[in-house]
Amino acid sequence: MKNKALAAPYLVWMAIFTVVPLGIVIWFSFTDSITGAFTFDNISRMGTYLPIFLKSIWLAILSSLICLVIGYPVAYCLASAAPERQRFLYMLVMLPMCMSFLLRTLAWVALLDDTGIINGVITSLGLQPLPLIRTDGAVVLGMVYNYLPYMIMPLYSVLVKLDPRLTEAAEDLGCTPAQVFGQVTLPLSVPGIISGFTMVFVPAVSTFYISQKMGSAGTTLIGDPSGRTDMRQMLTEETIKHNAECFKRQMERFIDFSDGKALMLYNSEWLKPLNYIELLREVGACFSVNNMLRAECYKQRMEKGLSFLEFNYMIMQ
Repeated sequence: MKNKALAAPYLVWMAIFTVVPLGIVIWFSFTDSITGAFTFDNISRMGTYLPIFLKSIWLAILSSLICLVIGYPVAYCLASAAPERQRFLYMLVMLPMCMSFLLRTLAWVALLDDTGIINGVITSLGLQPLPLIRTDGAVVLGMVYNYLPYMIMPLYSVLVKLDPRLTEAAEDLGCTPAQVFGQVTLPLSVPGIISGFTMVFVPAVSTFYISQKMGSAGTTLIGDPSGRTDMRQMLTEETIKHNAECFKRQMERFIDFSDGKALMLYNSEWLKPLNYIELLREVGACFSVNNMLRAECYKQRMEKGLSFLEFNYMIMQ
């Protein structure tokens, strides 16, 4: 009973920070974002984002494999070093993790940018600058750099515990170093490989900051909340109609669409003192401030009356 009681804080932690968030995600998956009604529309439209899912998984697998190729020799060297050197080398591996993830990513942006340090050196030599950033390769580079320690740590923890007598016995039986590694060391380190691959793949497949800062407009991953321009090209006609209908329902409290014109309804007392920008902030909390301020130039046209499509286009630019 005492041992089970000690696990209670862990169970509470898991319930609050794992079960509850998953329940919230499931709830929003089966409810309409505007009305809150139960619906399967969100699930039925998942195929629209299939290219994003596939690209995210591909880049995550590629970065995980590169981390494995780089991290395994590093972990093997750490495990083979003298005990007093292992602590120092392990600290060097962990040292970059003491710096903010955002700063480490921005440091690579400063290096790879068109006017960054690397291209600055190249142009100073009279050569043309290289397209080092805003590519899938740059995104994979950012993933590998940021998540490489997650591969090294579990591999090191497994390799350092291997009994050296097993390799000595294999050598005494006539195995070459390659055979010792392939038939003894590698099979025994599989748990570390699986753990390291998982620890790299999971954050890599859901990252968004790396893809935003080092990728192009076409590098939209699963975790990317930005909704960049390339997403519009992937929308089907059905999805566009659904989004337009949701937007219209959201705006119907304030705009009369009955005659095909976006005529403001001034019969609400609270609406009268609001200016155009405040109205947009009140109605569309999901719109960025830049988009709302940019829409100010359309204020005169708005007062004259816009069609719904014109109004929708103006806001969504």
